[in-house]
Amino acid sequence: MPSGNNAWAPDGPSARDRHQATLRTEAGELEDAFLRCNCDRILESSLHYVLSTQPPAGPSLSHGAEMS
Repeated sequence: MPSGNNAWAPDGPSARDRHQATLRTEAGELEDAFLRCNCDRILESSLHYVLSTQPPAGPSLSHGAEMS
């Protein structure tokens, strides 16, 4: 059973994620850097999902685009 203020940890950011965000910042920018780090990760995972669900682009998609 989680104790005290650690109860949010399983659903929240990991210590590693918070540390990575800290490494990217100057003093006083911790919160902004943490948010940027999370946004970067969300965008990256979204991009991987979109690319994995799209059909591969091939010659059949270039209807009428032949060069003469």
